[in-house]
Amino acid sequence: MSEDLAESARWLSNKTLNKSITGCMTALVAARFYFIGIHSAKFYAYFFNDKNRAETMEKFFPLWPLRQKPPFNQYKSKVSKWCRQCSEHYNYIKTYLDILLQEYEYRYKKMHGLEKFLEWLECDAP
Repeated sequence: MSEDLAESARWLSNKTLNKSITGCMTALVAARFYFIGIHSAKFYAYFFNDKNRAETMEKFFPLWPLRQKPPFNQYKSKVSKWCRQCSEHYNYIKTYLDILLQEYEYRYKKMHGLEKFLEWLECDAP
């Protein structure tokens, strides 16, 4: 793969492009959850039990489109750990995600469903 992120995105297959978009978004969301205090399965279970799930999702991530299967159990993935190490890593993932979304829009001639969520994450998220 190339060191140029845009060139790398162009070489991804359609399936890999979609998985990469979801993976990057998951890493960003997991990093946000980590920093608002959900650090382990115990905290996750407390905030996302059946009684509190809707309230917590509405409070912290009202625009998340995958509410029925939130991917916040990804704290231990390498990308999520790397993403929350410092702001440069977080911003790198955001930049790469922007490039992936541009490539998606170029290929499919439509916006990805997570693009509005990314705008909210950058502007209004806790």
